[in-house]
Amino acid sequence: MTGESTDANSVWQVDDDVAIVASADSVTVLDLAADSPAPLVLSATAAEIWHAIDGRRSTDEIVSAVAGGYGIDGHEVRADVIDFLTQLRLAGVIRRRARTLD
Repeated sequence: MTGESTDANSVWQVDDDVAIVASADSVTVLDLAADSPAPLVLSATAAEIWHAIDGRRSTDEIVSAVAGGYGIDGHEVRADVIDFLTQLRLAGVIRRRARTLD
């Protein structure tokens, strides 16, 4: 595990400079701000995690959403979800921001 925080006061959101194309079974993501952008093609669980990144959910809430979608306990997918969020953050397509009151 790469050590992403699970701070409930921050949420994950898609970065502003990201283009997204979704199909029935995958999501293609492109960081338009990158010097040499390369598309990320996400399918299966990766696409499920992507869809849970809505600008309102914390790490724990994303873990719960993904686990619930598969009918399993969050501890079974927690490390994988956190690792994947870290990969997406390092790729420059998502970022954390402070949770705001709606």
